[in-house]
Amino acid sequence: MITVGVMTGNSLDAVDAVLTGFDGGRICDLNAATLPYPPRLRDGFLTLRRQIADHGGDVAFLRGNEFFNAVSDEYTRLVARAVDALLSGSDVRKADVAAIGWHGQTLDHFPPSVAGNRPPYTLQTADAGRLAALTGLPVIYDFRSDDLLNGGEGAPLAPTHNRHIAADLRERGVFPVAFCNAGNTGNIAVVSRRTDGEDATFGWDAGPFNHFADMLTRQNTGDACDVDGGHGTNGRVVPELLEKLFDSVARTADGENFFEKQPPKSSDPARYAKDLNGFSAEYGFENTLRTVEYLAAYAFFATLSFIPETVVFPKAFLLFGGGWKNPLCLNDFKGL
Repeated sequence: MITVGVMTGNSLDAVDAVLTGFDGGRICDLNAATLPYPPRLRDGFLTLRRQIADHGGDVAFLRGNEFFNAVSDEYTRLVARAVDALLSGSDVRKADVAAIGWHGQTLDHFPPSVAGNRPPYTLQTADAGRLAALTGLPVIYDFRSDDLLNGGEGAPLAPTHNRHIAADLRERGVFPVAFCNAGNTGNIAVVSRRTDGEDATFGWDAGPFNHFADMLTRQNTGDACDVDGGHGTNGRVVPELLEKLFDSVARTADGENFFEKQPPKSSDPARYAKDLNGFSAEYGFENTLRTVEYLAAYAFFATLSFIPETVVFPKAFLLFGGGWKNPLCLNDFKGL
């Protein structure tokens, strides 16, 4: 079976599409394509996120909303172009593709670990009917809701896929492994075995990764992100500021420190500090940027403490996601 997978994350930077073949328990990626988000689309989603947050997650105001409809249509057309680019760059015929799996764009995520005593919910926009019409392929979507309705977190969704990848690694002697994804929010999947020999797979969000570095860089330079750590390298990690950030920037609805919360857990940019202007004013832009970049790496290091003692600790760490392209974050994690 051959499928197309489409993902757009909270960094709001691009549509990523992959063509994947399934043969029994084996998974093989056949091609990949990426199309960047136009600035107008990114700004549109940021506006919608703010509006939904102002409405407390109630999306009734979006019915018949022309602005939402326009953003959704532009998004769907971009995804369709990414799928077309993916297929045109491969030897696979469209008739041989079983379906598109489409995550959609998250507008808000309020899972049980963050919601506390409040009703949890998750919101993604994905006009599956429109995408099916544009591409001529069946579309499978709305992956998170079922898990949430059955008591799960709705995120991260990757650990099961990571387990398939780990099967190949295991044959090469690379096992147990931890998959560390550095997106807007960082998440980890641990594929290992228990001390009694039983296989074990866990996954949870570690906390914000690119979120604050991107925010500070956009606000102070106009750049979309701190490319290659070019701005952060001019600052220094301030221990006092690091402690303040760790204690304050990622909280649950009940006021718990997200970094210190036991898994299972997941989060969302709407649950992070709205701005770091006060810290920048006190410690300077470059020092604040450098410190949040260190915090991103430290969040992964700290989250390893949640691996149960009855599970064999990973001997290999697979780092992926755009955040690790920043050499400051990468070297910080290696140093930890």
